Amino acid sequence: MWYRIRSTFAFVIYPESTPVLEAYRAVEKLRTAGFEPALTVVNFVIPPDQADIPFVRARQAMQAAYLRDIQARFPVPVIEIPCSRTQSDAWMSWNR
Repeated sequence: MWYRIRSTFAFVIYPESTPVLEAYRAVEKLRTAGFEPALTVVNFVIPPDQADIPFVRARQAMQAAYLRDIQARFPVPVIEIPCSRTQSDAWMSWNR
């Protein structure tokens, strides 16, 4: 099919268990149709300078484990998009 040569896709996921597993399953299904991902974007990654309280440090450590898993599962370029301080503060206010 001509469109396979010109078509590509990327997954945008959070560094958490369910999004990683769902994206991996989708990649496996798309591979059966002859499609390979070109890129994986990981959104809402906590930067080191925002890990200033124990809860956020623990969450950052959890994310680090999922980022390693993402690198292993998706043999394509991985772009990490850090969460901003505003996003982090808003997220923390929801979890109080």
